[in-house]
Amino acid sequence: MIIGRIGTRLAAVTLSDSRGVSIPGKVTPIPGAPLSLAGLIYFRGGIEAVVNLAAVWGEERGALAESSRAILLESEGMRAVVIFDDLLDLYDCRKSELRESRSGLAGITSLFDWQGKDVALLSGSELLRYVESFVSLNSHKR
Repeated sequence: MIIGRIGTRLAAVTLSDSRGVSIPGKVTPIPGAPLSLAGLIYFRGGIEAVVNLAAVWGEERGALAESSRAILLESEGMRAVVIFDDLLDLYDCRKSELRESRSGLAGITSLFDWQGKDVALLSGSELLRYVESFVSLNSHKR
């Protein structure tokens, strides 16, 4: 798993949901789009939707920092980019370490402990279904 920070939360994505990590380029806003859709970004040869998870979770996102990284998620034929403020670790989390999340926040299915702190595990499929509910990702379906 890739562990990082999004706003004030620690979050992780599985390597199986991740298709690449990059320094984020310019995010182009989409007029009239909900706050949860930050815009579009050019990512490794394609145009991808950028999910603003901080906004989805009710937090404000500041400007991108030098430490920000974009992770392309793909699941069930859908793709989107999530921008982490910092990437902190690659962690081999065992299923026995996962516990149910009762946060009700979009995309978070489980929690686990990392260095004494709770980390929210993002489900690529749930997060991308959430994204699909407000933006069409049909052009990426295979």
